[in-house]
Amino acid sequence: MLLLEGHKLELVCADCGYGIVTVTPPDACPMCRGSSWDMPVWRPFSGLAEFRDRPEPDAVELES
Repeated sequence: MLLLEGHKLELVCADCGYGIVTVTPPDACPMCRGSSWDMPVWRPFSGLAEFRDRPEPDAVELES
């Protein structure tokens, strides 16, 4: 695995789903001792559903 020196890497254990952020991948998962790591799925718009489902604020009429 090619890692850029000093850059953080987000990994997810392929066996149990435990997630970590590290500079170098560990030999084993601290939760299940699994040795396979995956990169998580990038979801740039996953937070928009929460934003979209919020009620809109009440309209305010401006005096002229």
